[in-house]
Amino acid sequence: MNEVSNGSNYVNELLKIARNLPENVTLGEVLAPFEGKLSERDCVQVLGLMGQEEGLTMCSLYFLEWM
Repeated sequence: MNEVSNGSNYVNELLKIARNLPENVTLGEVLAPFEGKLSERDCVQVLGLMGQEEGLTMCSLYFLEWM
């Protein structure tokens, strides 16, 4: 992913990326396009949604580290 769309789509894009990560890749490794574009509110929302979704526990930890 080279470009990140503007607006409130960040949260949905991050969740989509987290759900479809290739094997042996961490979420933090693919978030460079989001650098400096997420608000605190977006980050909290992403963490909350990842915590509720089965299978995204490790992604939420990597996302927290990336924040």
